[in-house]
Amino acid sequence: MAKNKTIYSIFLKGLILVLPVTLTISLISWAVVRVEGIFGNILSKLLGHFYVPGIGILASLLIVFLAGLLVSNYITERFVKYFLSKFEKVPFIKTVYNPLKDLFAL
Repeated sequence: MAKNKTIYSIFLKGLILVLPVTLTISLISWAVVRVEGIFGNILSKLLGHFYVPGIGILASLLIVFLAGLLVSNYITERFVKYFLSKFEKVPFIKTVYNPLKDLFAL
């Protein structure tokens, strides 16, 4: 009986180690493919034969950086806060947006 508990314990420890790593890699891989699919399609049509795979990821990083730059400015920060306060009041959106905002605030 003790042998079964030891095997179970070792398996559980391995699962605790492997599962988060596997899920993290899977989530990042999925996000990269999705972002490249969204921005890559648009950019490949705009750039034609100058398009290089992966440029969609760079475009998304640039958009996130520019959003951060806008929020860093005093005037646009107030505008964004005003917009988000109205955005949070929309019935269906607030049930999705507020928990996500809380999750990322951790």
